[in-house]
Amino acid sequence: MRNLALTLVLATFTICGCTDIEPKIYREVPSGLVDKEELVKILYDLQLIQAACKGRTHNDTIAEQTRNARTIALLERHNLTQSVFESSMEYYHQSPDDMEEIYGEVITKLNMKITQLEEKID
Repeated sequence: MRNLALTLVLATFTICGCTDIEPKIYREVPSGLVDKEELVKILYDLQLIQAACKGRTHNDTIAEQTRNARTIALLERHNLTQSVFESSMEYYHQSPDDMEEIYGEVITKLNMKITQLEEKID
């Protein structure tokens, strides 16, 4: 479980780190921008959703439907549309420092969850 979570986080960093980001002096703030603290919560929950569905086969359409339904429900719980979430992510991706801070907090929360689960097993 711990290796899976770390692999997911590292994959996310790799994908985010390999994008071509042009430095901008002025970043236009999208309407409804999700603040960093809320974004950390959302990304943490998204990682848990993806981890829960990851162990299923690629042809398992029920797992894919479940993941999609859980993702939609997550956004609804935060009163967000997918477009507002995506525009917020795009905004923060323009600043590597912002994304490093956000994903650093997500990793910390995931590691705490792993520790809690390991303590229950032991």
